[in-house]
Amino acid sequence: MATLRALAILAVPTVSVFVLSSRFASSVPQIPFTAQPVLISGCCDPRTPISSLPYTISTQGSYYLTHNLVATGGAAGVIINADNVTIDLNGFTLDGAAGSGSAISMPLASRDITIFNGAVTGFPGGGIDGTNVKNCNVAQVHLAQLAGTALIVGPGSLVRDCNAISCGNGFSLPDTGIIHDCLANSISGDAFLLGYMSIATHCVVNGSGGTGMHLLGYGIQVRDCALRDSPVGILIDQSSYSQVMNNTCVAHSQAGIRNLSPSHRNRIQANDVSNSAIGIDIAAASQANVIVLNTVGGNGTNYSIGAGNDVGPIGTAATSTSPWSNIEH
Repeated sequence: MATLRALAILAVPTVSVFVLSSRFASSVPQIPFTAQPVLISGCCDPRTPISSLPYTISTQGSYYLTHNLVATGGAAGVIINADNVTIDLNGFTLDGAAGSGSAISMPLASRDITIFNGAVTGFPGGGIDGTNVKNCNVAQVHLAQLAGTALIVGPGSLVRDCNAISCGNGFSLPDTGIIHDCLANSISGDAFLLGYMSIATHCVVNGSGGTGMHLLGYGIQVRDCALRDSPVGILIDQSSYSQVMNNTCVAHSQAGIRNLSPSHRNRIQANDVSNSAIGIDIAAASQANVIVLNTVGGNGTNYSIGAGNDVGPIGTAATSTSPWSNIEH
């Protein structure tokens, strides 16, 4: 205690004293000065440090990395076996090794996990595996060179400001999740997988060997995203009552936007699709979808739409008379 008091006294800033003439002294408010001890970094941090791998978290609380950490083979990096855990990567990197599992693994049915501010690279098992976790919040994490999925989280989760570079798969939100302002670049499989009632906004796909945005479930929304260089830009696959709106899809080897059977009652609106084999491809057995206000051009086939769907007139902007027209150029 004596040492802490001494440190606190030393940390009090120097106060300069000015002498005012009597003419001004009465007009200057008298502000009492009370010395406050200054917290010295590393002295009294209430969080728990993580300084080696593997590391298992068994109690709720706040944890932080102390420096870049390298995993050992045959194990995950950080294993979370508790609810209500926050991990601040603190600007550092979790680096995998041959045979290691996921960088951050959550094997139990946990909830309320937050991970932010750092990087995850080189783990053969993948990046952040929160398949069983509800209410996971992940922000500002760089995920790179991961053989498995970069990030997967459970119901009620939020992912923002993250990027996945050179990974097996990108981001997976299979149930009631939100992802925004995220980038997937050079992904071997699907860049984004979205499930029941999930939302993706302001995201970018720059090259994937699978699908740019794979919609698999009811009530999904993909809005204001940019996608290029995948076999299919946006795949609506066994998904109904979903919305694909205001997206840009460029240079897809099969289709910019594809709606497979039995997907039905989806809304495909105000997208810009170009330089693909097929611009907008709606399966013949896919019924009651609404396709309006899209701008499609420079594709092998601009529109391929089966019967039984509600399609705005297709033509040029100059000749269109309907407020719901799809533009072809």
